[in-house]
This record gives sequence, structure tokens and C-alpha cells, in this order.
Amino acid sequence: MAGDTFIATKEELYRFVEELTEHYDEKNESEFTTSCISDKLSISRNLASQYLNEFAKEGIFIKVNSRPVYFFDKRSLEKKYEIRLEQSVFFSIAELLEILRSGRTVKRGFEKGIGSHSRLRYSIEKLKSAITYPSHGLPVLLCGASGTGKSFLAECAYEYLQDQQMIPSYGKFYTFYCEEYRHNPQKALSALFGERQESDGMIKKGYFEKADKGILCLDDIEYLCPDALEKLYHFMDTGVFQRIGDESWIKMDVRLIFTTKKEDIEEHITKNLLHRIPVVIQLPLLSERTLE
Repeated sequence: MAGDTFIATKEELYRFVEELTEHYDEKNESEFTTSCISDKLSISRNLASQYLNEFAKEGIFIKVNSRPVYFFDKRSLEKKYEIRLEQSVFFSIAELLEILRSGRTVKRGFEKGIGSHSRLRYSIEKLKSAITYPSHGLPVLLCGASGTGKSFLAECAYEYLQDQQMIPSYGKFYTFYCEEYRHNPQKALSALFGERQESDGMIKKGYFEKADKGILCLDDIEYLCPDALEKLYHFMDTGVFQRIGDESWIKMDVRLIFTTKKEDIEEHITKNLLHRIPVVIQLPLLSERTLE
């Protein structure tokens, strides 16, 4: 029960600061201090400070290290000012406003992709439909030769979902490179699903836990070992998995994107996996794209 309260309070604080930032008018800075936020949420100043600094450390909040200290939701500021903030810590409100008012817009999401309005348009629209499918998206397989932009489009999909506020800003994007683990199945299992160590019971989180509420891209999926595939099938069917050495089931909300550079996918990717991936997108070769 204590754990549930902890999560609810932290999420409540995040939502409060997110909404507060959406109404920032460059004159109401006092509302963004730790004291004001703790008062509004009726929690202790120390607890509010802890949560605020944790979000700032993760790059979710902007922290202004002045006296007093201010905190803003980074994504809300970026959307409000149509800007991409490269840093998360500022030394004064004036410094932050100078950057925000500079008007330096940065393309995000699929807009960054060359050909997003021409040769790649169909592929991108298909990818959009898959990742936004209610309520947690559909698994997608991106196929194409090396250099066609599979991993790049996966990252664009993540930015698109964040900008559409379909995943929270604390949801992360991770890529698991299956080929790197092709000769070490045990390491692959531990890295993907986590592990409870027998010696001291310590928990090591895997990529599935790290990517909760975000996207996990499994690159070159044809190299994933059979044991890891079996656990992957179970997760795709039920939404739960077990760490190595742990009998408890863990539920995570993770959108899955797979990539492969193999041309004949039915020859290199198991039928069991293809059966669970409803959307397959073939990216055109570079030679098939126009000069523009």
C-alpha cells in the first residue's frame, strides 16, 4: 500500500507541473517553486523537492538553479515555444527565457525524415497507424537494407508519440541490439528481462522494465535466441514476464518495434513471431528514392 501511495503522489506532482507549465505566461514564475508546488499538492516540502529533483535528473523537468529554484515540464515548454531544449538546467529565469524567445524551431518526429511527404509517406502513415492503435499500439516490423532508416524511424515514432502526448514524458526509448547477444543467450535473457541474483537477491532491471510506458526497439530481431523469443511471445500475448531467477510476474506497458535487414523475412524470422506482428513495413531502397 505504501508503494502505491508513493507512485500516485509522484505522478500527481508530475501532472500538476505539466499542466502548470502549459499555462506559463512568463509572469507567474512564483508558482513553479518547490514551496508553492508542495503547498498546492498538500505534501511536505522535502517530498516535493525529492520528486522534483528526480524528474530534473531524468531530464523530464527543467530546473532553474536560482534562488528560489524553479521547475518546469520540459516537453510542455518545448511544445509551447516550438523549440527543442538541449539542456535541462539553467542558472536563471532570464537565461531560460532568452533561449525560449529565440524562436529556434527544431523538427521533431517524422518531420525530421527526408521524404516524409513523398517517397516515405506511405511507410510513415502506416507506422503512425500502428503505434497509435488503441490503447497501447500494435507491434511493428520495419524491414529494409542497411541505411534505409529503420532505427531512425523508430526514434521518430517515439518523438511523435511524445509530442501527441500518447506516452508520458518519462516513458523512454531503448534499442536492444540482438546481434550483439547472438552468441550469449543467457546474457540476452538477463539484459532483456532482468534478473534476480541468487547470491544476494539484488534486482537487475532489463530493457522491458526500463522501457515501461515507452518504446523498445529490437534491432535485427532475426538474431534473438530461442529462449528469449519464448519469453517475448509470452509478453506479447499477456503483457507480463518474469525476470531470470524470479517466479513473480511483472506487468509492463511497452510498445514494440522490430527491425530486420533480411529480404526474405519468412525464412529468417520465426512464424510464431511473425504471427504476433500485425504490421510489417518494407522501407524502399535508397536507389528507389528520388534525388529530392
